[in-house]
Amino acid sequence: MELFDAGHMMFLRQQRQELRELQARRTETTVFSPDGLVSATVDERGHLTGLWLDGRIYRSPDSRVFSAKVIES
Repeated sequence: MELFDAGHMMFLRQQRQELRELQARRTETTVFSPDGLVSATVDERGHLTGLWLDGRIYRSPDSRVFSAKVIES
């Protein structure tokens, strides 16, 4: 006795192909601050997926400077 019949197998193959196509369309964009100390990556919906901070950014004790660097990225 087979676990899936031919119709179910065809459906599963189609679903797998659709998933591959969706993954292929997924894009991410990375931007860098002008000084290169901060980079931010967002997905196609604008959701933050990555944030990189160079260690030199912590040298300024002013949180406004730190915030500005993140926002300008």
